[in-house]
Amino acid sequence: MKRPVLAICITLCSIWNYSNAQSVNLKDFEEVPLPILESKELYQLNNRLNQEFAVSIVKGQLQINKSVYSPTIEYDLPQGKLLGVNHGEFGGGLYFKPNDTTKKQIYVNVQLHSLNTKADPFLRGLMIPSANPTNKLIKNTILIKNGNINKIFTYKNSLYIMESLAHMGLSYGAIHKLQVGADSIKGSLAIKFDDAPMQLSVYKENLYVATLKRFYIIRNWQKELLLDNLFWSYLYPNSIAVKDEQHIYIGMRGGYAGAGSSGIA
Repeated sequence: MKRPVLAICITLCSIWNYSNAQSVNLKDFEEVPLPILESKELYQLNNRLNQEFAVSIVKGQLQINKSVYSPTIEYDLPQGKLLGVNHGEFGGGLYFKPNDTTKKQIYVNVQLHSLNTKADPFLRGLMIPSANPTNKLIKNTILIKNGNINKIFTYKNSLYIMESLAHMGLSYGAIHKLQVGADSIKGSLAIKFDDAPMQLSVYKENLYVATLKRFYIIRNWQKELLLDNLFWSYLYPNSIAVKDEQHIYIGMRGGYAGAGSSGIA
């Protein structure tokens, strides 16, 4: 795998009124050398708060959309809905909202957890103002675990969550396996990281993970470090798109990066 290059948007970005559904033309990006850590160029990209780009593979081709960050993710299950919350240093958690509105308790790893009918964030592992929209989402939910949840996904017919924290020199995270039943939820550790995992993509039998400063491939739950000391800790990777094992793209603030024999134009 060749060393990635960063492609940054140089036209139109500052005047468009984006939404999540709007696609961005690849011709509006320019290939540039990787920015150096602590450089002026990197800080300039970091300041592009309204220019977040997400990558995906559609019909075998790279597609880029404008992305808007959300501190919450939702995942529907037959039994109800999982809600992942990530407010960074202000806390987060994994919550469950049962479809059965009469259900007031559920067993989580053998311990009984109760429905919280109040939207009080300080009782739910969060330190956010009462007016924050997340408080409405966590009302009438059951707290499954504390932690900053940034991914809920399926892998080999099983359900997983990814949690992460990077703050004031701390950087760590993990992937946990979940088993959701009618009256219980069980969680077990799948793999730990000593660098905060930011985004993840499943491709064939493997997991591709962008952490704060590294890029891994996970085969059979064994980490293989592909890249280290990366620049993107300042640019908040928000998506990973794998076309094949030689063509991998990461969406982030200010543009996108890619690794592969054909490069990016």
